[in-house]
Amino acid sequence: MKKNLYLLMALLFSCSLIFSCNDKDDEDDDGEEEEEVIKVNASYGGESENTLKLTYSGVELMGKEIKFHTSTKKTATVTLNYVIPGEATTELTGVTLTTTPPKDDDDEEDDGEYESEYEYEYFFEGTAKTSTGWNITYTGHVFADGDIRELTLDVEASMQENILQGTWKLSENQTLFFDWQSDEETVIADVEYASMPGDVTSHTTETLGCLVSKMGSQWVSNVLHEVTFHTDGNITATYTKAGSTTELESPLNLVHYYLPNSSNDNKIAILLNVDAIAALVMSNSSTRSSWKDLLEPFQSLLQEGIPLEGEFAGDDLKLYIGQEVAESILTDPAVVSLLDEQTFEVDLMGSVANVTVYGKELPALFEETTLFKLGLSMQMK
Repeated sequence: MKKNLYLLMALLFSCSLIFSCNDKDDEDDDGEEEEEVIKVNASYGGESENTLKLTYSGVELMGKEIKFHTSTKKTATVTLNYVIPGEATTELTGVTLTTTPPKDDDDEEDDGEYESEYEYEYFFEGTAKTSTGWNITYTGHVFADGDIRELTLDVEASMQENILQGTWKLSENQTLFFDWQSDEETVIADVEYASMPGDVTSHTTETLGCLVSKMGSQWVSNVLHEVTFHTDGNITATYTKAGSTTELESPLNLVHYYLPNSSNDNKIAILLNVDAIAALVMSNSSTRSSWKDLLEPFQSLLQEGIPLEGEFAGDDLKLYIGQEVAESILTDPAVVSLLDEQTFEVDLMGSVANVTVYGKELPALFEETTLFKLGLSMQMK
């Protein structure tokens, strides 16, 4: 009996050791799996140190941030920040992950098994429809190798049909219009032509509006020819540079648009990709940095979009900045200080002129402003 008791205790002790070892092995496996998942869970682009290679409509889209998260090896959530026009965040949920790249139908049969060159690597693709009506197709690839993390994402998107979509040509008569009416008749700018030194013409809001409409229209019509509103939210334009007859087309992903209210075509929001525009027109990195610092007070406006008004009459369109938006920009202390008593050399209908602006008068002028419209007149092509 005593011998049987010893055997039973030995058996129980052995079983406990076996189960303890198995539990430890399971914990080690779970720990290894969690390490692999966490390696790729991160923000990419933006202020992070992780690399983001993002294209939108097949063209690089700069200055964006994307978050990747998975708690398993099978599915993930990919969050796009300010990638889809009009959406602060777009969540792609239930994204299926694979450890091998997807094959195109045209690819020849691959006899060998894919071997990753990275420590951790996942591929994914899919489609989604957002609550604001966007249809999205995406293909992505994420990897982690040591301290290096990189996410590649290609996005194609299309919005619901709207009245803006298509190509518009600039009106032949008054291409640019500027109507500013204020009960305050303070001088806002002085104009002195180089051909008539000492002969200074002072302008109130009303006369300045007439001058800009008349002379600005000629300049705009010589440079800007057509504007196209694409279904993916891009805005492109055909134009010619000063002194050239060669017609050029602006790149994708510089300017986007969306309709804040899908049932109201008269409200349009314009999104400027500050990073892409700065990289295109400013070769000096310090200049780009200074320009971005200047725009810092308007980050919210730039991210949400600059609200424009649209007036449609048949095939005619007037697209303009209204009083509320203009006032929010031009009465900002940074802008007032920047413009006050600043002199700009401009070409007015072929004549060089020095235009001095008195920014300190702007707040008082807008307090008495009854109408402000600055925009373009266009016709559907």
